[in-house]
Amino acid sequence: MYQVSYLFSNNNGNKDSIAVTEAELYREDKGYGFVTENNRMRQELLQIAELNSSFEPQYWYRGVELTTIRSDEKGCYMDSSQLLPLSFKCRVPGRGNYNLTIGIDGGTTGVQNLMIFTQRRRLVLRGRNIKPFQVFRDTFTVNVCDIIPRGKTKVYEDTTLDVTIIGTHARITCLKVEAAETLTVYIAGDSTLTDQSAAYPYIPEASYCGWAQMFPAYLRSGVAVSNHAHSGLTTESFRWEGHYEVVLKYIKPGDYFFIQFGHNDQKLPHLNAYGGYSDNLRTYVHEMRERGVYPVIITPLARNTWKGSDGTYNDLLKDFSEACKKVGNELCVPVLDLHGKSMEFIKEAGLEDAKRYFFPNDYTHSNDQGAYLMGGLVAECIREEHLTELEKFISGPAAAWIPPEVIEVPVPPSGFKGAAFSTAFEVKFIDIENCPQKEVICRLTAGGVIRGEDIYFRPEDKITRAEALSYVIKAVSFVQTNVYNDRYTDVIGHEWYAGIVECAYENDLIDSALIAGGRLHPDSPVTWE
Repeated sequence: MYQVSYLFSNNNGNKDSIAVTEAELYREDKGYGFVTENNRMRQELLQIAELNSSFEPQYWYRGVELTTIRSDEKGCYMDSSQLLPLSFKCRVPGRGNYNLTIGIDGGTTGVQNLMIFTQRRRLVLRGRNIKPFQVFRDTFTVNVCDIIPRGKTKVYEDTTLDVTIIGTHARITCLKVEAAETLTVYIAGDSTLTDQSAAYPYIPEASYCGWAQMFPAYLRSGVAVSNHAHSGLTTESFRWEGHYEVVLKYIKPGDYFFIQFGHNDQKLPHLNAYGGYSDNLRTYVHEMRERGVYPVIITPLARNTWKGSDGTYNDLLKDFSEACKKVGNELCVPVLDLHGKSMEFIKEAGLEDAKRYFFPNDYTHSNDQGAYLMGGLVAECIREEHLTELEKFISGPAAAWIPPEVIEVPVPPSGFKGAAFSTAFEVKFIDIENCPQKEVICRLTAGGVIRGEDIYFRPEDKITRAEALSYVIKAVSFVQTNVYNDRYTDVIGHEWYAGIVECAYENDLIDSALIAGGRLHPDSPVTWE
C-alpha cells in the first residue's frame, strides 16, 4: 500500500517522514515541493492550470515574488494580509484515489476562515477557524486522473497531487498521502461545472467557478470527484474530443457518472432537446450500465435571464430540463433537477441580487460563491433522490457563503506600467538568423510564450488570428478563462481557442475594426503588422 508523509515543522523527529522546509520548491526530479511564482515561470508543466492548483497571479504581478514562504517550529506558512494561495505538490505512483491527511497549526494568533483546495482548485473545506495553539487535522479523498487541458487536443498524464491552503497565518505542519480504493464520481459537462482557474490575490466573488469544483466540500472522505467537464462541450463533443475516452479508461464498476449538458447543445439544431440531445443521453446511460457504473442525469444550471418586456424570468433551458426528466423516467435513471432548484433561487433573489452569485457581467457562469451554492443544491438533490451508495457520504448542511453587496473587479495598481518579462527558457531555433524579428522571437521563446522544443521556428509560416491572440494572452499573463459567452457568430464554444477569445474580449484586446458583422474570422492569417 502506497503511503508517504511530509513534515513541515521542525519539532518532530519522525524519521519515516520527508522533512520539508520553506525553501523546498517543486522540481520534476525531486517529486515534491511548494509551487510559487519562482518555479512556475521556469517549468512549463507548472503553467498548465489543469495539471496544477489552477491558481495564477494577476497579470500585473508577473515577475513579482508574491509568495514568500516562512517557517517556524509549528510549520510552513505565508505572512501576508492578502489572500494568497500556499500550494504544495507531490508525485504519486499512478492515477487513482488517495486519502490526503493534512495538519494545520493555528500558531500564536489562530486562523480565521481556513480554505483548503485540492487538485484543480477543488474546494474540500471552507470557513474553518482554528484557535491559537490548536492543531486541526482532517482527511480528504482526492482523485488523480489524466485530463485534456483547455486549448489542448491531446491527453496529458497527471501524476501529482496538489493541495492549496488559504488562510492568514495558517501553518502546514504535516501531510500524509495514502492510496485508497474508494468510490469515484466522474463528471461530464460544460463550462457551468468545469474546473476554472482563479487569479490571486484571491477574490472569490470575482473568480469564475464551476459547481463541480465546490461539490467536494459537501462530501466526506471515502469518495472522490474526477471532473472532466469543459467549456463549450455538448453531449456530442464530449465524446469525439476525447474526454469520454479518458473517463472510460479509469471508471470502474460501482462508480458514478454524472452528466450535465444543454447550454451548448441548444445552439446546434441536430442536438435539439428531444432529438440528438436526448438520444446522446440515452447512449451514455446504456454504456455506463453495461460497465456496472451508476449513471445520473443532471438538468442544466439555470441562467440569470429575465424578460425586458414584463420583468418575468426567461427560462432558456426549459426544453432541455424537461428532456432530461423524460429520459430519466423512460430509462429509470436518477435525475437531479439542478435546473429547477437553481431557477427557484434566482427567481426568489431577483435579477439584481442573483447577479452577485455570477461572475461580473455574466448571466451564465457563476463565481465561487455561486458555484458553492449550486454544489450544495446538487448535494441536496442526491439526498432527495436517495442515491444509496453516494448519499451516505454527503455531509450536513454547510454555512452559506454570501458574496458582498458590491462586487469589485480587480484592476492593476495605480502607476502600473507593465509586468516584468521572464527569460527562463533556452532558445534552440537554427532558422531565424536572417529574420528581422529575431530578437522578438528569442525573447518570447525565452519567456515561454512560444514553445521552443523544436529547432525550427519556420518564420515564413502564417499563423491565424486565434493563434496570435493566444500568444498575446500568454505574453501578458492574463488568467485564461474556461468559458465562452457566444461573442461572435463564427466562434463556437467547443473550439480550443474559445476561452482565449473570451479572455481577449474581456480585456479589450480585440480591435472593433476586425469584427465587422459580429464575426472574428479566427482562422484568418495575420500579417506581420
